[in-house]
Amino acid sequence: MRPVVIDITFAVVIFISATAGAEYRAFRLKIVDTATSQERTVTSRLDDIQYPMYFHTKRSEVLSIEQTWMCWERNDYVGTTCSAPVAAGPVSGDQDRSPAGTPTLPPK
Repeated sequence: MRPVVIDITFAVVIFISATAGAEYRAFRLKIVDTATSQERTVTSRLDDIQYPMYFHTKRSEVLSIEQTWMCWERNDYVGTTCSAPVAAGPVSGDQDRSPAGTPTLPPK
């Protein structure tokens, strides 16, 4: 009796995990070195606060979010991020960090 329950549970878990989707947010970060005035841009899954914790930056470098977008496909953190959508108009420099923003729907 026990092995049958375990087999059924295992099959259900495998089926659910195979169909699960996971989207993620991508960021285009602008990194400016205030000492040398050099600029570079980086596309990452990490925002401007998380990025320096994983990829150490110089003390003179300042990070800001240049653009952010959702990637709707699942890739398990392997490979590159999806490409940025074409902007409809200018975006203000102020980035809203509140977790409750206007929801966006995945492309159809």
